Amino acid sequence: MRTQPYWRATLHMLVYLSLASLVPLNAADNIVVRTNISPKSVWVGQRMTLQIDVLGKDGWAQITDIDAVEIPNCYLLPSGNSRVRLQEKIEGADYSGQRYELSLYPQRNGSIEIPALSLPVKIQTWGAGAGTNDQVVTTKPRSIEAKLPAGVQNVHSFVASSKFTATQTWSSDASDFKVGDALKRSIQLRADNLPAMLLPTIAYPDLEYLSSYPETPELSDESAQSTPIGQRNESITYLFESNGTAQLPDYSFQWWDPQTESLTTVTLEGRHLQISGGIARSAQPNEPSSTAHWKWTIVILFCMVATIVIVRRAQTQRDSNTERTLFNQLQKQVQNGNVSSILNASFLWLDSLPTPPRQLSLFFKTHADENTATLAEAWIRDPGSSISPKQRRKYAQALQHLRQHALAITKEYDNLKKAEESLPRLNG
Repeated sequence: MRTQPYWRATLHMLVYLSLASLVPLNAADNIVVRTNISPKSVWVGQRMTLQIDVLGKDGWAQITDIDAVEIPNCYLLPSGNSRVRLQEKIEGADYSGQRYELSLYPQRNGSIEIPALSLPVKIQTWGAGAGTNDQVVTTKPRSIEAKLPAGVQNVHSFVASSKFTATQTWSSDASDFKVGDALKRSIQLRADNLPAMLLPTIAYPDLEYLSSYPETPELSDESAQSTPIGQRNESITYLFESNGTAQLPDYSFQWWDPQTESLTTVTLEGRHLQISGGIARSAQPNEPSSTAHWKWTIVILFCMVATIVIVRRAQTQRDSNTERTLFNQLQKQVQNGNVSSILNASFLWLDSLPTPPRQLSLFFKTHADENTATLAEAWIRDPGSSISPKQRRKYAQALQHLRQHALAITKEYDNLKKAEESLPRLNG
């Protein structure tokens, strides 16, 4: 048997290694993905942190659509500084990429399964095989444990936070009112480490002797000494319509402090009011027929007046929620408000449009230029970020263009709907 010269074997090895370096990074070992959740066990509604690391070998890796991550029975929101650059050496090779942090809020008690997450990843490589490669990586399934304190009666009014306050104000302290009078009730909920969208909602039941007109809730998120704070403001106006004794409802919220592990019921007391100056609901027995007839006439007249007042009040409420009004409110927030108030006004305006998309980030990606879409996405990830005058001007200009585009689409949508309605129905 003839033996190959040493130099020839060496040459073959060098050629092999050179060809191997040109192979695209498709192997799973070229991308490292890992997740971490802390703490492993929390109370329902308490904030957890989901950390996702992605690293590429001899290159830089990033997740291209982190907003698409969804976890059943949990709210998932970006953390304040949600992206950190990573550089590591793993088994002698250089890896670099990004760390993503998401805030996780379990919404039910018990074990919650986090399924395997499919994440689109783009890796930029350098060296002999420099280029860009798109892949989909999958995380391992995890599970978390969410506990509900003993004694909690209503999960929908339950708050897990290190600090929670519920306050209310009234437009009048009087206890006696006349028919036609109005009373406004304003309620504010505020909690640390809890986004405004997760604060309890307030129900407004039908009440005797009056009508209720709630306003659109105002949600805001801010930060104080690195602590995120969510706030929800709600207002309702009671319009008194007939004689009687009205009982305005109490509102109770159960607050669990994870630090002290104490459960407190915070109650906003209602009010007991006397309404007079109107017409009694029914005539007294044995009244003369002329008196009864006169009273019924007054009752009918009163009902007509009350109906006009209610219709006008409802019309005013509807007008305050029109697209034009909400867009004007959005423009004011862009001029003077912070990022959180701008986003809240943007959500309300977008919700007034009859055509999709309803998601703010998707709306900007679909209709706005790339710079504006990137700016809006950055604000959504970090509502507590600062805003410069230049950004305000750019956002305001983009909104004018977006509104024209959205109204044009709405007009086409309405015309198409009218055309469909005018078509004859198909038989069968």
